[in-house]
Amino acid sequence: MVKLYLSLSILIGFSSLLEILNDLLNDKKDVKKWLVEFTSNLLLSTFLIFLSLRLAIPLYYAVIIYFGSKIFDIIGKIRYFLLQE
Repeated sequence: MVKLYLSLSILIGFSSLLEILNDLLNDKKDVKKWLVEFTSNLLLSTFLIFLSLRLAIPLYYAVIIYFGSKIFDIIGKIRYFLLQE
């Protein structure tokens, strides 16, 4: 159970770091936005994992799919930005 929480926390952290990198490349420095986004993503996904374990329904797959696709989307934006220069 701890492995699930830890692995999804790492996924969320990686997603947030990529979002910060993308914002820094585009000169959008907003620390408050980054903190609120990271905290809300972490709390919502932790709640979904907790709920899915209590109900025995694999809701955590939704968290994995959402943040996995978000990571690929952000990497695409960073790649597009770097190729424009």
